[in-house]
Amino acid sequence: MKFKLLIIAFIVLFSCKEESRESIEDRVKNQIALVNSSKEYSDMAVKVMNSGDEGIVERNRIESFEELMKKALSDAEKVDTDLLNDMRKGFGTNFSEKYIKGIKLQLESFQDGNAKKMVRGQILYDEYVDWTSKNLN
Repeated sequence: MKFKLLIIAFIVLFSCKEESRESIEDRVKNQIALVNSSKEYSDMAVKVMNSGDEGIVERNRIESFEELMKKALSDAEKVDTDLLNDMRKGFGTNFSEKYIKGIKLQLESFQDGNAKKMVRGQILYDEYVDWTSKNLN
């Protein structure tokens, strides 16, 4: 996926005027780095939750999950979704409406004990992954 994002980024970059390429190139690289960083934190959080004994989730794993998901959310909220939409139609929209919202719901579920929010957040995340698999690969 990272390679595909770079190709899309270069298409956006080279469709711009010469004098603005450098600043747009920096913006695109920064946005891709934020998307990838957020996804890496999210992946680490999932690995933390999937480690250990099945059925028993220790408090330290929950705390680690929350910490990593907060980092994923922090990076995700810095992403310019309009620029993502310029790179690929619907990319920014799916990123905000599925990926970011999914992370928020999962974090809220730990704070208020609402299991439905966790499930809904996971579904949104899966929908985002499905969209990226179909549209960015």
